[in-house]
Amino acid sequence: MHHKRILIIDDDRRLHEGISDFLTPFGFTIVSLLSGDEAIVKLADIAPDLILLDIMLPGEKDGLTLLCDIRLVSVAPVIMLTARGEETDRIVGLEMGADDYLSKPFSLRELLARIKAVLRRTPIRKDGAENTPPGENKSTTNQPSATFSKKNLRTDNFILDTQRHSLHWNDHILDLSTSEVRILEVFLTHKGEVLSRDRIQSLAFGDAYCAGDRTIDVHISRVRSLIRTLDTSLSPIRTVWGAGYRWMDNTTP
Repeated sequence: MHHKRILIIDDDRRLHEGISDFLTPFGFTIVSLLSGDEAIVKLADIAPDLILLDIMLPGEKDGLTLLCDIRLVSVAPVIMLTARGEETDRIVGLEMGADDYLSKPFSLRELLARIKAVLRRTPIRKDGAENTPPGENKSTTNQPSATFSKKNLRTDNFILDTQRHSLHWNDHILDLSTSEVRILEVFLTHKGEVLSRDRIQSLAFGDAYCAGDRTIDVHISRVRSLIRTLDTSLSPIRTVWGAGYRWMDNTTP
């Protein structure tokens, strides 16, 4: 009998232990990774039947970025886990290929029910078969889809630290996810330009990025919300109706 193998990608060790202790008696085999940096390399060897993926991961890849990479090399169902229960996060995750979404804190019984429901909807694979997309070799690796700089970008009173994943404004500092850093980097290196959704997607994530129709809009909505937490009057990302978006600040001509 093939025991269902569940891969957990989350930086919370206690969460791993709790989920493993609860699910193992139900016949699941649990494999744990604390970050997404090695996930794609190890994915083919692990061959999970289901992936539990945290949206807020440390390292170069946050959960949404990693989800896109996973979808290029695996058809294993993914349940997103996050402490942020915002509707925008849920929309982005589902549009990018997640099968379900569970906000922390959650009950382990609810998690079990979600896992069973997702697995019921997933075609049964033969023991030892690979969860890779049709026509894909399991050794396929996903190359970085877009250039991501390691520098500080300055404009007006903003400083984007791409290495530390933070946005500075006057004496305030915001921690950012990888996706948020990449979106802001595009705007700060193309100040004043009207950027279409397709161009933002290509510059930030590369042409292979698995975005849905609303994904870039949702990313930008999240960045705007973050900036407004610094000051409600701040609105540097402007919508250009029918064309896209434009960064406008006091230094924009």
